[in-house]
Amino acid sequence: MKQFLFYTFFVFGLAYSFAQIQADNRLLARFSQTKLTQLEQAQSAELKFWNYYLNNSFKVLEVGTKTSEYTSLYNIPATNPDTGMPFDVSNEDPIHSSFNPLKFDIPLSLNEKQIYKLDSNRVIVFYSKKTFVDLFNQSL
Repeated sequence: MKQFLFYTFFVFGLAYSFAQIQADNRLLARFSQTKLTQLEQAQSAELKFWNYYLNNSFKVLEVGTKTSEYTSLYNIPATNPDTGMPFDVSNEDPIHSSFNPLKFDIPLSLNEKQIYKLDSNRVIVFYSKKTFVDLFNQSL
């Protein structure tokens, strides 16, 4: 019985170690398809990092009051990756899996989070580089 369990865990562990890491299509906002293919083939830790970044670099908070009362908050600086021109973020909802934080011109600070208005009562908080790297390392 012990051998059966050992071999079962061994096979699952082996399968997990050979699992192909796929690049999320949202990474095309920052990387070329050629670069993503190279990262996939190399099973790069960089690809794991950027895939994790897409869904975990921010959090959305209900502030309980109107965001217009927060004069220190700004709207998200957004640029269309294809044209380089600003675009309206009102149709971007970070609750959906299609949300792409790489579209935005967020100046990530080493130790300070960045907070922006989303709508009348929600803000989006982008983690500092240090906090995000800590979260990523904990996920491994």
